[in-house]
Amino acid sequence: MIYPQGKTIHQNLSAEYTDVPQLLSTLKANGFSGVVEIETVDKKGVFFVAAGQVVNAAIGIDSDPPAKVGDEALSELFILAKQSQGVLHVFELTTAEIELATGPLKSELLFQDLSTDFIRMDQFVIKLNNEKHTGYIEIFNKEKKQIGTLSFREGEVVGLKLISSSGQTSLFEREAVEPALEEAVKDGAVFNVYRSQGLSEQAKRAGTGANGSGRPSAMREPAAEAKKPAKEPMEVKEPTAAKEPAVTREPAAVKEPAYGSKEFTLEPRKPPMDAAAAMNRASAEPREEPRPAREAAPAEGKKADEGVENIRGEFLSALQRILVKIEQFVDDSTRKGTFQKCFMEARVDRSELHHFLDPFEGVFAYDSGKIRLEDSVGTEMFALAMAECLNMTLSNIQKDHLKGKALPPGMKGEIESAFRYHKEMIKNTGLQSVVPPNMR
Repeated sequence: MIYPQGKTIHQNLSAEYTDVPQLLSTLKANGFSGVVEIETVDKKGVFFVAAGQVVNAAIGIDSDPPAKVGDEALSELFILAKQSQGVLHVFELTTAEIELATGPLKSELLFQDLSTDFIRMDQFVIKLNNEKHTGYIEIFNKEKKQIGTLSFREGEVVGLKLISSSGQTSLFEREAVEPALEEAVKDGAVFNVYRSQGLSEQAKRAGTGANGSGRPSAMREPAAEAKKPAKEPMEVKEPTAAKEPAVTREPAAVKEPAYGSKEFTLEPRKPPMDAAAAMNRASAEPREEPRPAREAAPAEGKKADEGVENIRGEFLSALQRILVKIEQFVDDSTRKGTFQKCFMEARVDRSELHHFLDPFEGVFAYDSGKIRLEDSVGTEMFALAMAECLNMTLSNIQKDHLKGKALPPGMKGEIESAFRYHKEMIKNTGLQSVVPPNMR
């Protein structure tokens, strides 16, 4: 792997006579940012330190990607540091350089090919800030050439690396990031969003001697035991975020409770009428409110409840059928993944009003031809949100991909029929039809 060399602080220190845990504790006290390299005859590894905190580790850094990263590498590095023929080098870097170097070591793709045509970059950055995101954004121009990387640590923007047309890189930190990012994407951009996984909290504490001894607990065993890491490895507890389902190229199935903050809003859009009022009125209908006890005619209430359930089930089944048909038609007419990409962009856009559309919340998902919706979402609200979302999706597909191509016979009517129980509520928002009027 490649990372900046930085300013040399120490070079060729003997590992045999250097207490590495104590060295890391000293670096923590000084708020140091940089790398501590350990080199032996046949191995080379590195501790990555940002603002005094060991944020990641790697073994086998001559290869790309490294042979081992994270907790596994950290445990082996402490053992490597005790070898008599080992040498240590300490290089100082900025926090931004460390975060940009370590972000891709172990990461998963959350969103691919998001476009500034539909999503404002500055508002998306605010969303990641609200959600305490740790990871990075790869930024590409319209020709799909990478022009930069934006790094996050627990929601804070750490640094922005931009790549010029000649291949030269520039690093921006703190107040310089916002204007530089705005300039970089002013002509439009496409971006991918990644979540990074560094060290577990236990490993971070061990890496800086946080147990109070100045030496991690894994190193407090006799030397003979330290030579057998495979028998008694350091306990690894994955970060909470990593336990959530990993997102593939179709991120609608993401379920990450930390995401989807109600505080975040995308660029305000004017709804055709008062969508919020329509939702309020929908939620006030008797079948959505707790029913007062009625001693008389209990069977009548039971039938009403069954009617509500039947309407919900019928709507979800119909919606699933038309989503499958639309996806098949669009992908056959363009290329695989086009529908999911446009549908995802519309969901993110409309999550301004309907937070359950936000993929980060994991409340609603459409993937592999199946719908999943939590019971906490009312049928009327969901129908309204889907009407707006499908309308936007079809409009964008018609404009950017189908170029005037007509829908298959009967599909337009089938789409409208799926929303027949909610037609009046949808019209009250100003949306006259789910399928855009200019789409044949």
